[in-house]
Amino acid sequence: MNKKELTKAGILYTEVNKTVLLLENYPKLKANEELLKLQKNLTKMEN
Repeated sequence: MNKKELTKAGILYTEVNKTVLLLENYPKLKANEELLKLQKNLTKMEN
């Protein structure tokens, strides 16, 4: 990876973590099916 790609990956990682923390504070939102799909897809991408 070059420096630009690493920067983008770092920003994405930060934003995903912010989203996860936000979801933990709002259980009703966390239970939303679309957000569960998003969370599952993001987990797949991380691996």
